[in-house]
Amino acid sequence: MKTGDSNTSNDQIGTGNTTIQSVLLNSTYISVTYHTLTNNHPKLYGNVISVWQGTQIGWGSLPIASSPIEKDSQDGDLIVQVPPDKTPPYTVGYGTSGAADAYCAAQTLPATGSPFPMDGTVVTVPYIGTDSILVSFSTPAGNEPKNNENWIGLWLGTSPTYDESNLIVKVNVTSTVSSGSQSLNGLTLLFSTDYTVAYACGARNTDLAAWCAFKTQPYLNYLWQTFYRRLRSGLRKL
Repeated sequence: MKTGDSNTSNDQIGTGNTTIQSVLLNSTYISVTYHTLTNNHPKLYGNVISVWQGTQIGWGSLPIASSPIEKDSQDGDLIVQVPPDKTPPYTVGYGTSGAADAYCAAQTLPATGSPFPMDGTVVTVPYIGTDSILVSFSTPAGNEPKNNENWIGLWLGTSPTYDESNLIVKVNVTSTVSSGSQSLNGLTLLFSTDYTVAYACGARNTDLAAWCAFKTQPYLNYLWQTFYRRLRSGLRKL
């Protein structure tokens, strides 16, 4: 059995993403509170908090400061020390690994005033077909998904997994700009079934940054939509 046309605004049943909240404590210390995905193990998977001078992540360049996360709770906080000869603005990035470009959330701290709004990774499913879905994504400014080995996966169930269990398909993102869409084709979606799409900001299975769960439509809805399309097609021929 397969599902028919639908829209995720009616079928979305849950979302999650990695977030940070940063505070410039003084000229050399930054406090960062982070919230990551369920079942993430930040220490085990090598998650890091990094800081660059400027107003966005310095993709491909070394940060002025970086601290590995030393605990495996999915939520927590830490303090990062920046060199005393540096001055704001700073951009704080949350990385799913120590790789130079596997960052999924960013926030800029100006010299004065409030922190800028967080620039994170978000994924949605605006279209669900019978054999395909369209996934929309937004990642931190300056990210080049294709070059940074970002990928999108589809899982059976209401959450992604870090070990590929229940993973149906995994597709490399082909866009070279930080926001866009990616199609997943050749699927066989079951009726009235929960699925989850997740976005990864690096090549590893543990680089998951955001997810969106949805339920496919019931079989009766599919029959009605099929009947309606055929009825409209017949009326146009009259």
